[in-house]
Amino acid sequence: MDYNDLNLGNSVFQGFNDKYGLMLCGYEWGFSKDDQQAQESGEWVEPNEEVKYTFANKAQHWGDVANTWRYDRNIKKWFELWGFPLDSQNLDDDFEKSIVQTNWADTQNHSIAQGTNKFLSEEQIDNFINHITAL
Repeated sequence: MDYNDLNLGNSVFQGFNDKYGLMLCGYEWGFSKDDQQAQESGEWVEPNEEVKYTFANKAQHWGDVANTWRYDRNIKKWFELWGFPLDSQNLDDDFEKSIVQTNWADTQNHSIAQGTNKFLSEEQIDNFINHITAL
């Protein structure tokens, strides 16, 4: 399986999140107006494609901006409330390596209100099914 064909929010770790791990699935990738403004002003930092990273430590890939993303902060808070705080510093923990993040759609938007009908399109349904099949 070529995992590069999937829209994943973190690295794939063989034997952990490549099969039968925990899949976190949102609607679509966010790109806030602040993110857009940073990109337009040249302040946006491109991700470090060379580094492996888990859902919990995306800052190693994306930089400190990853620690500001509301979706990620909420998910991390849920794990903490459930008694499983996620390690945002290391790659050593098998639990963090068992998590993979994706989205139903492979699109990106400021707000889900800007086109909820697209989630029912055959293309986006197939996107999600492909992830289930692969992982």
